[in-house]
Amino acid sequence: MRNDETEIEMTMRHVRRGHAIIEQQQALVDAKRRQGRDTESSEKLLTTFEEVQDLHEQHLERLQNKEH
Repeated sequence: MRNDETEIEMTMRHVRRGHAIIEQQQALVDAKRRQGRDTESSEKLLTTFEEVQDLHEQHLERLQNKEH
């Protein structure tokens, strides 16, 4: 966490960054598939990114609910 941000701001940053990472990884998988290359390891990594993203989003939801 940066010194100038709250926990909820940090989590929101992680969620935004996670979306970008997933988009990049999906683009890589798509490009490999178009080129006829093996995508297995890239797809596994994409799945891991998506699972981590779910955790970040759940954390954000808990923090937002806590504020209300």
